[in-house]
Amino acid sequence: MSSQHRSGRRSGWRRGRSVDPAAVFRAVGAERMPLTSAERTEAVRQLTAERLSINETARRLGLAARTVTRHRAAARRSEKTGAGCSDG
Repeated sequence: MSSQHRSGRRSGWRRGRSVDPAAVFRAVGAERMPLTSAERTEAVRQLTAERLSINETARRLGLAARTVTRHRAAARRSEKTGAGCSDG
């Protein structure tokens, strides 16, 4: 029997740095849903690329502006180290 997270996903899947592209797509489209830290960072990265302000991004994702600022910084750090998500 596998343990389930409230979102319906298996709880073991929520650990780690996995990014569910479908979850990020839905969150960027303003659908409120639980995201992992890595998924939130990717959503913030995508909305930043669309030139949304910090406050607009926060409102769209249901986050505090300070949280968006922290995820933007994490996205910049991962770009510098080459650890970001790639479409390749």
